[in-house]
Amino acid sequence: IHPIGIGLSSWFWDRMELGEETEMYAVNLLGCGQSDESAVWVPEKKGMFVPLTWVKQCEQLLNEQELSSVTVVVQGGLAPVGISLASRNPERVKILILTSPPTWKELTTAVPEREIQRNYDFLSSKLFGSLAFDTVESRWAVGGFSNLFLFQTTCDDEWIDNIMKEMGPSVRPPVQVFNAGMCQAKSYEDELLELPQPTLILQGDADPRDRNEFKKYVKECEIMTLPGRNALPWESPKETSTAIRDFIATHS
Repeated sequence: IHPIGIGLSSWFWDRMELGEETEMYAVNLLGCGQSDESAVWVPEKKGMFVPLTWVKQCEQLLNEQELSSVTVVVQGGLAPVGISLASRNPERVKILILTSPPTWKELTTAVPEREIQRNYDFLSSKLFGSLAFDTVESRWAVGGFSNLFLFQTTCDDEWIDNIMKEMGPSVRPPVQVFNAGMCQAKSYEDELLELPQPTLILQGDADPRDRNEFKKYVKECEIMTLPGRNALPWESPKETSTAIRDFIATHS
């Protein structure tokens, strides 16, 4: 499950190598990815049931492909989608892997509805919202943001090229909704406390966030630190792939 951000979609997982014997499914979440024009998302017309809409989209994939035993891997702030998917489908989701997720406090503290609405109104406004996106959707801004917040060193040209291909007004709604805080409109403490699946958290050695609380509260949880910062499947794909393969092998 790819992260939500400007120009991000399923290509985020292109560098992962889990072996030829492993089937991998990387879906473009609703509203993301320029390649699927039929999935253009207009929140005012189709609603904003986030993250539930994305969870149900993943469940539809499980049903269509008749997948009965899966490992769910989810990046960054989309952890609520993976957590909800695992919580709602305990018989089908056997393992949950969170790469660079938010902290325990962030996932268990609901953002006030008024704050979310205020954020969304700003980000979706024709004047300030459009101006902000026009500014950050430039190549120099993408590179600067990625280097400052996502990568331990610097991002590569392929990363920026992929983002530039996928960005644009038609795929802004998911970014607006996500950055407004809608995925954190509720606490996921109950789901996390009851997760039956073995859970692996992968974090970068340059990521300053403390995630040790997960081990205190999630029933069967391991935390592993890999080289990188906040985009491990792209920045350190070999190490990330190995960690995922080993965890699956240990808990299968």
